[in-house]
Amino acid sequence: MNTQLDAVKKEYEAITEQLSSPEILKDAKKMAELGKRQSELQGLMTLIEKLEKIDYDMKNNATMINGDEDPEMKEMAIEENIELAQRKDEIEKELEIMLLPKDPNDNKNIIVEIRGGAGGDESSLFAATLFRMYSKFAEKNNWQI
Repeated sequence: MNTQLDAVKKEYEAITEQLSSPEILKDAKKMAELGKRQSELQGLMTLIEKLEKIDYDMKNNATMINGDEDPEMKEMAIEENIELAQRKDEIEKELEIMLLPKDPNDNKNIIVEIRGGAGGDESSLFAATLFRMYSKFAEKNNWQI
């Protein structure tokens, strides 16, 4: 995962550098593409920076645990390291999800029509049941209806 994170950081830095160059102003299409990609990477970069800060804090706490002779400071550093380890796990899980390849259809909407066809009342009842099922499924996944 570290190689992927390094690749994301390099790409973000390269895009930022390209966007700051005056030549990019001449090509509006390329500027829009780079701006869109930069905004996609911004969320990843925020999590990467949080992860790096947690690693830095954990290393500082480890030196404090190993070198400090005050038992209270050691205990505080150990407790903080436990909390930091939990936060690190949460952030790593978020990063794993964000690093999954994007499906081009992720940002698209869908329209589903459910209606009773030939079959009279029974088909209408089935359509109503099907609509309730899809409605509950959409609510469970926090989708708009």
